[in-house]
Amino acid sequence: MVFEMKAGETVQFNEVRNSGVFITQTEANRKKSMSLLQQKGYRALTYQEALVKIDQNPELKKQLKEKWFYLEGKGSALSGYYTFNDKGELTQGKGDIEKTVYVWKGSQPLSLYVLKDFNARSDGRRFDLDADDASFVARVVVGVRIGHEVAVPKIEASEGSKIAPELKEKFRTAVAKVEGVLDSEITDVFKEVLRAIE
Repeated sequence: MVFEMKAGETVQFNEVRNSGVFITQTEANRKKSMSLLQQKGYRALTYQEALVKIDQNPELKKQLKEKWFYLEGKGSALSGYYTFNDKGELTQGKGDIEKTVYVWKGSQPLSLYVLKDFNARSDGRRFDLDADDASFVARVVVGVRIGHEVAVPKIEASEGSKIAPELKEKFRTAVAKVEGVLDSEITDVFKEVLRAIE
């Protein structure tokens, strides 16, 4: 994916204190967001990673309040209020405001909006997860380093499983190359396998 930068435009991603999450205050539609992330060696977060990381890091939450950004993946069959757990898994219904998200059903790329305090209290939720138009321009681009897993715990391989380190490295490189190219459901399976063998 090629993206033309405006003359003189420089994009600097900064890590939010000890979060592993990098942000740039750059306006971008989805195509530009993904291109900027890739060019700088980052990837978009999954909605599970984003929910958990923002919930666990007050500074990250503070910096993202009243902002929305594009996520990895596209489409949602869910609609309505959901509560997420420490793995970012959703269960239907409202819970604690800080762990409640309203999901907007759709088939477009996913984005996440972090409500400011007043709206969070009045609406009974901190987050909106949306599958809306990818041409809309977000005020920030948010990502993590390619190859960095955030919210999903490592899967333990069965005892006695031995895989050569060289093969692990080749597989890790292959997973990084297909990220953003193949459907996210497929790449999620690849990532699970990678975590299992590491």
